Amino acid sequence: MIKVALLVFVLLSCVSTSLFNAHPFPDQGPFFEGWYIKTTDFKNNFSIANIIAKHLSDTNKNSGYLGFLLADSLANSQEPMRTFDIFTDGLSYLDCQGKSIHSNPDLTSPPCLQVLPISNDNSVQGSMKADSNSIQLLWSIKTQAVDLEYNLKLTNHTLWSDSGLGPQGITSLIPKLGLYWYIFSLKSYSEYSLKVNGETFEGTGFTHVEKNWGDSFPDSWMWAEGMKLNSDGSSVEFALAGGPKQLGPIPLSPVLYLVGYRSQNIQWSFHPQDIVSIFDANHDSCTGEFNITVKNPQNKLVIQIKADIKSFKNCLYGPSKEEMKPMCLESFSSLAKIQAYSADNVIEGIFGDYELLEEVEIPMSALEFGGDYLSPCFSCQSSESFLQ
Repeated sequence: MIKVALLVFVLLSCVSTSLFNAHPFPDQGPFFEGWYIKTTDFKNNFSIANIIAKHLSDTNKNSGYLGFLLADSLANSQEPMRTFDIFTDGLSYLDCQGKSIHSNPDLTSPPCLQVLPISNDNSVQGSMKADSNSIQLLWSIKTQAVDLEYNLKLTNHTLWSDSGLGPQGITSLIPKLGLYWYIFSLKSYSEYSLKVNGETFEGTGFTHVEKNWGDSFPDSWMWAEGMKLNSDGSSVEFALAGGPKQLGPIPLSPVLYLVGYRSQNIQWSFHPQDIVSIFDANHDSCTGEFNITVKNPQNKLVIQIKADIKSFKNCLYGPSKEEMKPMCLESFSSLAKIQAYSADNVIEGIFGDYELLEEVEIPMSALEFGGDYLSPCFSCQSSESFLQ
């Protein structure tokens, strides 16, 4: 037991933020790796997310995917979110010195990555490049469906944790979990310009940066994130994800969540492996609502998220074991209401005697229903919802 604890301490003490880096792809699928980079321009009421994914199917077919989710003038637009889906012949990975990647992310190294599209007809050009100081996206896409140029530069990152680990904590180092979730930055300063089919958007904002890798997305899930800038220069950020989780051969699928909340005075993370953390969540895709309460004997966090059902875009792409396919529903105009409580001592917490520390509302948050959680009012068998 002492040896295990010592190993964990050594790993954590040398962790950097390099879980952002890429994995070498296996010879046999299924396996995927994808980055989700969402920028919010609060001044112009504008959000854009770029999804960059590489996928190896269970039949060993290799493909690349670039997704662009664009939400402008949310309050007035008849189409609150537009999406552009581009499939490539693959993606290639290099480190920041231009060398091929042959080993898993090194926990002692900073971000050092280049992601390049493989496009036999040269319709997709550009890259994502990351080093210890910045991340830059440069894309030029010219197909029959879209003419798009996107430039995004990220600096001044607010890391999920100084340890370098993400929402999963130490369990992200356990092999063969099936799916991994890592947040590089809850808030990075961003400068962007976008030209798409004759329209131009440009400005500054703040960006959420995360990635997933593993076999596939689960059968059902919820995901959300958001940030708010305060007048005194401080900020508040949150992120969460979860749903039913199959526990190996055990015929049970408990609903498990990973939740993080950061403010000037609070730096909280909740994990299922905490044992003492209790999660109570409910969702309703028909009303665009998700609520979760998570607590332990010391702290309690209540998050209520709701978006106008008309603001959701249905059937966004995600990775299954077979292919990238439509599987989720998302809005960039959700309102998150968060209350943080704390108990004076463990005994009071056990008996539910918490006091309110702070509460905040975070507009322009992202909310996503995935897989079976789309039902009963949405389905990706058809792009239409069942709502009238």
